[in-house]
Amino acid sequence: QKSRHPLRDTIQLCSCVVLLSSQKANTPMRMLNVLKKTSLGFNNRIARRRIWRWILTPLFRSVDATLVDGGQLVDKGIHRILVLRPNHRLGNVLLITPLIIELERTFPGAEIDVLAAGVSAHEVLASFSCVRHIYTLPHYIAAHLLQVVKTIVPLRKARYDLVVDPVANSHSNRLLLSWMKARSAIGIPSTALDDMDSHHVNWARIMPSAPAHFATLPVFMVRHALASAHDIDETHYPSLDIRLTHSERRDGRHIVQALLKRQSAAPGSITIGVFADATGAKRFDEPWWLLFLGVLAQYHPEYAIVEIVPVDRHSRLGNRFPSYYSSSLRKLASVISNLTCFVSADGGVMHLAGASGTPTIGLFSVTDRSKYEPYGHHSQGLNVAGKNPEEVAQSVMAIVDTVMADLEKNRSPGASQRETIASLDE
Repeated sequence: QKSRHPLRDTIQLCSCVVLLSSQKANTPMRMLNVLKKTSLGFNNRIARRRIWRWILTPLFRSVDATLVDGGQLVDKGIHRILVLRPNHRLGNVLLITPLIIELERTFPGAEIDVLAAGVSAHEVLASFSCVRHIYTLPHYIAAHLLQVVKTIVPLRKARYDLVVDPVANSHSNRLLLSWMKARSAIGIPSTALDDMDSHHVNWARIMPSAPAHFATLPVFMVRHALASAHDIDETHYPSLDIRLTHSERRDGRHIVQALLKRQSAAPGSITIGVFADATGAKRFDEPWWLLFLGVLAQYHPEYAIVEIVPVDRHSRLGNRFPSYYSSSLRKLASVISNLTCFVSADGGVMHLAGASGTPTIGLFSVTDRSKYEPYGHHSQGLNVAGKNPEEVAQSVMAIVDTVMADLEKNRSPGASQRETIASLDE
């Protein structure tokens, strides 16, 4: 397709690529270097974002004007959809699966493309038949500018019927949205609720009731954007889901059975999966986990513990328990799906466990539980800030007891735990 304004479009493309690269990488720009050399105590990442927000405010306002207002999206004629999530973190990719499920239900005759980053999106979305193509940006954009150009130019030419920006205040998403030529776009206006212009009077009324969770918020936006929507459900949302196949779950079950034999666990034992790693301040050290697991063993010696080993292949529990490692996300999820419960600090593996269908208990010490906690399948988050391992263990045991009692109460003859959980989630 020949552009009617080649010079303007070329300038816009170059601006988009340069701005993306300078945000994604810690590019040593003069303004940021000045901030880094000062002793004013600024957080460099926060300072960088504020500078870019100030520079890009006019562009963001123009993009906001193209977003459909609440109740204004006509659902007819939408056949090609693009979801923007150019982030390499596993958890952020998993958090868009409820949105993909909602779009699949709302537009059953449409194809969905996803713009992600890194490699995890291909495995996470492998079983979604509605997903036509997954475009990925490199992790280090500044070092692969040509690849970025080759990726985003075809997206503009596709002229999507609908583009969805699922994240609030994402500079990268808004830059990409400004580059697309879509018929309609859904996104959270970057202006404050009390400063929304005439384009978004409905969102100003709707957004105060929006959920805080990063997985359910875009689903809320899609439901409220539709002009045909009536009696909108603001309570029930799709859970994270990696859509494991029957054969994947069967293979995972065989692996778990082999691990339990090494622990001499009785058949049908309650198996607790543990991922004892996390990034930065979210991580609990090895002594913390050993105290936590010691309390579990004291009160429930029948529990069988299985450690999920992180990407560096080093146990965080001193190789004291049967462990499983895989570089494949789907194999990892298939094993977790055959455990009774899963315990982890906030992070990508916590979301992967929730997406596998296993009741997951997320431990939150520094991050906002309302935005990231696991939900569905009897999963939940625990605020553990200021609590010692013994107190956390008591809370986890109470949750496991409640889950098991509920499953036993509602289990049909011959039904597996996963089938019972699925029936309760419906």
